[in-house]
Amino acid sequence: MQNMQGFDLLVAIRKNPKLCKVPVMMVTAKVEQEELVAAAKAGLNGFIVKPFAGDALMAKMQRIFERMGQ
Repeated sequence: MQNMQGFDLLVAIRKNPKLCKVPVMMVTAKVEQEELVAAAKAGLNGFIVKPFAGDALMAKMQRIFERMGQ
């Protein structure tokens, strides 16, 4: 993963037939609306902003898995 940003990794995961169904959540310290929109269009399942509490992370993950089950 040399010189690969998180968005690039997301795109690579979504292009790989063996990995394309793996849920991806972005953990970020900054929230740029245009970056989140681009990531959502690329297949991001969710995001959480640092710092965060463990219960907030668990709740986000739970929602992702619930949506995947639908």
